[in-house]
Amino acid sequence: MTEEILESCVIKNVEIGKMYAFIDAGKVFLLSEKGTSIFIDNALYETIKSKNCPEELLIKLVQRGFAQFGCSPAVVEKKAKIYPNFFMITMTNNCNMRCKYCFHQFLPEHLSVLQEDMLEKILDYIIKYAKQNHVPRIMIQAWGGEPLLCMNLLEKMFHKLEASGITYKICLETNGTLLTEKVVEKLNEMRIGVGISMDGIAEIQNEQRPFANGTDSFEALCSGVRRMQKNYHDRFGSITVVTKDVLEHLEECLDYFAEMNISTIKFNIARVSEQQTFGLNQEEVEDFAVRLVDRMVYLTEQGHHITEGNMVDRLKNLLKRNDQNICNSHGCQGGKRMISFDTLGNIYPCEMTDYPEECLGNIETDHDLVSLIQSRQGKGYYTEKNLGNCKDCPFLYYCGGGCTTAIIYQKGRVEGIDELGCTFNKAIYRRLIYLLLHKPQVAEQIIEERL
Repeated sequence: MTEEILESCVIKNVEIGKMYAFIDAGKVFLLSEKGTSIFIDNALYETIKSKNCPEELLIKLVQRGFAQFGCSPAVVEKKAKIYPNFFMITMTNNCNMRCKYCFHQFLPEHLSVLQEDMLEKILDYIIKYAKQNHVPRIMIQAWGGEPLLCMNLLEKMFHKLEASGITYKICLETNGTLLTEKVVEKLNEMRIGVGISMDGIAEIQNEQRPFANGTDSFEALCSGVRRMQKNYHDRFGSITVVTKDVLEHLEECLDYFAEMNISTIKFNIARVSEQQTFGLNQEEVEDFAVRLVDRMVYLTEQGHHITEGNMVDRLKNLLKRNDQNICNSHGCQGGKRMISFDTLGNIYPCEMTDYPEECLGNIETDHDLVSLIQSRQGKGYYTEKNLGNCKDCPFLYYCGGGCTTAIIYQKGRVEGIDELGCTFNKAIYRRLIYLLLHKPQVAEQIIEERL
């Protein structure tokens, strides 16, 4: 696959914007700076290069946001606005496991559990915000630590939200070892979305995700998964942290999930800091992205009904300029759309509750959430990323410099961009475009939509 950049120009009084061309197999995938796209054949692409486009193509380019003619409405570049609709509430920072890559500290002086009265106040704060700002739907994630250590709080959360009059969804991410029959039935009754953290085959799961006493967790996890499949069927997903060990066994891990009939999976690159050695370097990240796409294509062609979140989100970005994903549809919007609360009611951008310097305020004293976020723009977490080296990247609209939290975790402050995220995006987007050009029917199966 070859790539070309076409600079902006004027053709027949139509202003054509800068575009990126990906060319292979007689077909061309065009991508605009505003994140819109179009498929054309090579012959039509040559008419653009020669500035001799047929009118039908010019009209289509206008419709798809590549061009503007006179007073025709332009496709507007979406701006990330302050609009929190995803809230994370720390139920506890304790856990029954000690995952090797976990960024939480489990020292006795750091352990705490959310008190019932504080949960009530946090929910009142969120409900009031949603009603005052006419937010049509909110998502609340119970997290920790291990949130299933606090089933009583989950039930109180459910009943409070049921009576609130707002549209909501509760979700949680669990290590899967506490999913007893009773717990699964209760979660199902409360319609709680569940993601299970699991790292694949037994060897890796036991090595990376042992219990707090050091014993293996694989069998307990598998029992929890089977109970979820009995009650939830395919209405749950898995989350895998990609370390060097997972990368070494990537295809084996993906095949394992397919054989387990887990239909929704997501593989997230381990956060990197100077103190840890399990994270991937840039070369390994690129290798991961390519192998992930290739193996998922293989599994799809073999008849497995399985989708991977990174692929689905980015395919929808390419095809529909999807703006649904807070993290990767139009740059990191974590601190503008995702807000977290710790056990004391302190408010943080994204999932920064382990960084006291990033605290925005407290629910007891700071009643206007939007104004609170606005007051921090340009400071700390909200420091603008330096995108000077990104100006010619075809995927800048979607990436926007990557994950702010990952930058802070690695560097201690917002400085530069998320280099590993950048490498991953460049590699996976190019592999997905290759897929679209060569096997569009497989892409349809992966996103479960007609192209």
